[in-house]
Amino acid sequence: MVEVSYGEQRFRPGLGDFFRLGDRWYTPPPWIYPTQHPPIEQHMEVAMSDPLSTTSDRLPVSSPPPVKLWTPRAIGYITFFLGFPGGLGLAALNWMRMGLKKKVLTHLLAGAAAAPVFAVLLLLPANTGRLLAFAVNIGVLFYLKKQMEKDIEAFRAGEREVQSAHWSGGCLIGLVMSGLFLSLTVVVAFLLTLIGVPIPE
Repeated sequence: MVEVSYGEQRFRPGLGDFFRLGDRWYTPPPWIYPTQHPPIEQHMEVAMSDPLSTTSDRLPVSSPPPVKLWTPRAIGYITFFLGFPGGLGLAALNWMRMGLKKKVLTHLLAGAAAAPVFAVLLLLPANTGRLLAFAVNIGVLFYLKKQMEKDIEAFRAGEREVQSAHWSGGCLIGLVMSGLFLSLTVVVAFLLTLIGVPIPE
């Protein structure tokens, strides 16, 4: 038991102690109990020594959203059934989403240069041109499939999540690209007719 005066501020009795005022003993009010928190100087020292420790641990780490890509098999099917323009269009969209813009430009320029030649092969008389066009289409199929397998594997190695794009969107894009190629074939057929090249029925 500790005896102190009521007005003393340097010493505060602990919990359960009493103090005397005159001839009576009193229990100290709760507000004079010592607090258990460290002084503000200690808080400042911790904050200055590691200013990001209290904020960076609380911030959620957000991962980039998954990238939707058409699978190499889907590109192969579109190329086989709708021609190489459809498969090339899907491959170009995949490369765009993976950030391979240089590869997109290179293959689109090559496809634009090869499309008129492909149309001429389809319009040549007899079946030789058509068989050659079919062989070229199969070669493009395997090329695009192989390239896409390698590029998607490298993209996933960069810790990016990949989801398969829906086949219906791929079919729609393939049909649009095939329609553009058909329009080009009509233009080529008209030019061949003007220069006197016979067009098979």
